[in-house]
This record gives sequence, C-alpha cells and structure tokens, in this order.
Amino acid sequence: MKVSTVLSIAAMAVAGVQADSSFSAEDQAIWIDRHNYFRSTGLPWSAGNMRRIGWDASLATTAATTASGCSATTAAGLNVYTSSLNSTSILDEAIQSWVVDTSLSTLASLSQPSTGDAVGTGVYNSYSQVVWAATYS
Repeated sequence: MKVSTVLSIAAMAVAGVQADSSFSAEDQAIWIDRHNYFRSTGLPWSAGNMRRIGWDASLATTAATTASGCSATTAAGLNVYTSSLNSTSILDEAIQSWVVDTSLSTLASLSQPSTGDAVGTGVYNSYSQVVWAATYS
C-alpha cells in the first residue's frame, strides 16, 4: 500500500468520514496545512527531498471506503486516532499525537541517521507515515 494511500486512510478514519461523504474544503486545507508544516519542520534533521502533499479527491474516496471497514487497532503503515470532537479539533489532535508527542518522546534517544537509512527505521510508526518524503497526496 502506498504511503499516500495510508495517509488518506488515516485522514478519513480521523474525521469519521463515511464512504459517501468527504471533508469540507476548510478541513482539507487544515489537514494538508498541518501535514506540510510537520513535513517541512517535523524532523530533527531536514530531508533534502521532502515533497509538499496535496489533496487527491479520488484517493480520499478510496481511503474512506477502506477506512469504513477498519478497526481501531494500529499496525505498520496505518495511523489510527479516534475522538468525539468536531473534525477541525480532531485533525489537530491526531497530528499532535502522531507527530509532536512521538517526536518529543523519542528525540532524546535518537542519533542522526546514516546516509541511506529509511526515515523512522525502528523508531517511529505514525510519525514516519506523516513525514515520508516520497508521499505527495
């Protein structure tokens, strides 16, 4: 599964979106803004090849369909976050949980990666899904 698909699945699952609905334009902008902010500043060491992500409506529809059948159990390549708050608040909380909390709790034990190491090898789960350089939608 492509990382971009996983991000969209996470996005749909976070907002509690059903396969027949979608994020509002405002929520899409917030989601993309938060991801791009942390993609450009969220790593202890900046990635030279980090791409900005954009919204892909077709991918979002596919992700919503997939997310509607998912459980609340996380696994490699799947970001899960649940809340009863409104969608704008939950987007911020999910990003906080996936990126900020993970970064702060592991930063002290990290050493600079060697050339060629994969982002988040053995350290991150949800965090690496957000900051994966090859992702663009």
